[in-house]
Amino acid sequence: MKTDTASIIKFAQELIRTPSQGGIDSYATVVDLAYEFARAQGLPVVKLLDDKGEPVAVVAEIKGGQAKQQDLNGNFLMILDADEHTGRFEGIKAALKAGYKPDGIMIGYAGDDKIVAAHDERHHVPQARATAVEKISSEPPFLTPANSALRTALRESVEEITGKKVPEVIAGPSNIGNFLAKSGIEVTAGYGVPAKGVHANDERAQLNRLPKVYSVYRQTLYKLLKVTA
Repeated sequence: MKTDTASIIKFAQELIRTPSQGGIDSYATVVDLAYEFARAQGLPVVKLLDDKGEPVAVVAEIKGGQAKQQDLNGNFLMILDADEHTGRFEGIKAALKAGYKPDGIMIGYAGDDKIVAAHDERHHVPQARATAVEKISSEPPFLTPANSALRTALRESVEEITGKKVPEVIAGPSNIGNFLAKSGIEVTAGYGVPAKGVHANDERAQLNRLPKVYSVYRQTLYKLLKVTA
C-alpha cells in the first residue's frame, strides 16, 4: 500500500506550529487540525471533550471487517491527547470514559535510537530557575514484558524496516505510559522521530525521519492485526 507521507509531514508541521500550551492556549485548534486530517483520510473520527466541555482529544477508529483496504483482525485506534503535556492526561481519560478499551498503546515519543518498554516514576524539576512544584498525579513504574505481542511486533518491525537492532530500555521521568499501564493497558512509550525542546516554545522535530518511523508503526500494526500488505 502506497502512503502519502508528504501529507503526514505537513500535518505534523501544522501541529508543531500551533500554540497549545495547557492553561494558556485553547486546545480547540489542534483538535480541529487532527479531526480534519483524519476526515481527509476517510477515517471515522470523533472529538472528545473534557469535564468542562472543552475539546481535548480526537479518536479515529478502524474496526475489523469494515476497513476498505485490509482485512483487520481487530480494531485500530488513533488517539490524540491534546492535554498529554500537562500530566493531567484529560484526553486519554476522556477516551476511556467514552468506552474505548485498547489492549495496547504505542506512544511515539521522540527518538528512533531505542524502544522504551518501561518507565520509572522519577519526576523532573528544572534547576536553572525558581520553580513552583505542583503534584498533579502519581503513577507507579511499569514494564511491558519482553515477550508481549506489542513489544515483540515493534521490535521485529524496527529491525525489518531499518535493518538495525535498537536497545529496549527503561526511561524516565514518568509519562502517560505509567497511567495507561496502571489502567491495565500494555504500553511502549518511545520510538519516534528525533526531537529537541519537547513541550518548550522552541520545540522542533526531524520530520525527514518521519516516513521511516511511520513505516515501522504500519508494519507493527500489520503484525498485531495479522494483515497481509
